[in-house]
Amino acid sequence: MILGKDFSAINAKIQAMSAKLASDKDFINMAHKDSLEEIIDYLKNNLEVGEYFTGYENIYEVSSLLEKYRENKLKKLSHYLDSSYKEFAKFILEEYENTNIKRVLRSLQRSEDNVISKFNRELGIGDKTYNIDLDYSIPAFIEKIKDTKYYHVLKPYEDRSSDVILFYMEMNLDRLYYTDLMETSKNFSKHNKKILKEILGRKIDLLNIIWLYRSYKFYKLLPEERINFCVFAGYEFSYEDLRDLCYTEEMDKFIEKIKKSSYGFLFEGENTDLFLNRRADRYLYYLAKKYMHKNNNDIGKYLSFVLLLNFQIKDISALMESIRYNLTFDQTIKYMIRKIEEVRI
Repeated sequence: MILGKDFSAINAKIQAMSAKLASDKDFINMAHKDSLEEIIDYLKNNLEVGEYFTGYENIYEVSSLLEKYRENKLKKLSHYLDSSYKEFAKFILEEYENTNIKRVLRSLQRSEDNVISKFNRELGIGDKTYNIDLDYSIPAFIEKIKDTKYYHVLKPYEDRSSDVILFYMEMNLDRLYYTDLMETSKNFSKHNKKILKEILGRKIDLLNIIWLYRSYKFYKLLPEERINFCVFAGYEFSYEDLRDLCYTEEMDKFIEKIKKSSYGFLFEGENTDLFLNRRADRYLYYLAKKYMHKNNNDIGKYLSFVLLLNFQIKDISALMESIRYNLTFDQTIKYMIRKIEEVRI
């Protein structure tokens, strides 16, 4: 049993790295830009992530560069961890693989050739790189990655109808990712397990709620199917709680049960479908900020930095998407994870 380790070195490094993340002021400035080129210029001239840009890339290339930035930052941090925690950090990085596999599946299912050609032409999984052909079917892509652990969670659903295939596959990919990730923490100290349970456990709670809500609203899954896709490693919901939610017959009753939990805010106000993911991310953003301000010698700062780094990328991506849809400043900030309150003079 690992009783713990000295996190002082990695926490000092995280403190320095977090100081280079974009601030609210940076996001206010970028939200006022009128083009992708202007946002890239701002990143180049003001933020560390701007070092990854060589020109005025399109939005797909920008996404790839942002992910590469994230990957490199987390790889640097992993050098400050001992062997057991380094294994956990390796699984943290697998989220990048998970995200890219989902992207390929979506673009193949929707025949979005531009996404594959400009973003996912090459897919890295582990130490191997897989070339993705533009005319792949989803079954052909699954066969292409037959030698990976992702094959067995995707293969059973390759012949499902087109309107539900991505739902099944994405749920299974997330279930595999979080199950493996939590398994690697089994030898952590009791204290670090507790912190992991709150931070990542709450992320898993929110993931389960969102997937279950969508299964009610859009896909009409059977209770047995719902329970199959749940991740049983959350903070607030036990197996029995999740089973009860899965076997709740009506969506309205499901929502009422969620409203009695810590996550009732997900279904408060209007535009639930539009802002469900943002509400979940915003909750985790401020949870991570809380742990970042603590000076404890534990894993809390590392887990928080992982989340904050992810959310920075999501918010930059949201800004760039707002350019595509010609959104105003006030419209743009509604889609951001961090709550932006510009002082108007």
